[in-house]
Amino acid sequence: MDNFGVSLKVNGNVIKLSGFPRDFVAKTLAGSATSLKGVDRVEGLALTLRFGKIKLKVNEQDVDLIQFPTLMLASTLKGMLSVLSGVEGEINTADVKIRKIRS
Repeated sequence: MDNFGVSLKVNGNVIKLSGFPRDFVAKTLAGSATSLKGVDRVEGLALTLRFGKIKLKVNEQDVDLIQFPTLMLASTLKGMLSVLSGVEGEINTADVKIRKIRS
């Protein structure tokens, strides 16, 4: 299984992740991305959530999302992030970047 590094901001606040939470967020997002049309593998991913709207880049390429995948990704992301230490209140914005770590 691939290992990923993760950087995360929620509502403008940097959230540090390690261990299980880092791996869970990274692998959930990478797995979700590979289920989208045109994405076979994830070397890097950048996801931005702004008030329910998602922008997604995989391997430096923009990924166009229709309404249903946008709703699935936004709901999944909010659910994962809402239980993390340091995340308080409603999640309006989030910036997640993951990158595959070469071993």
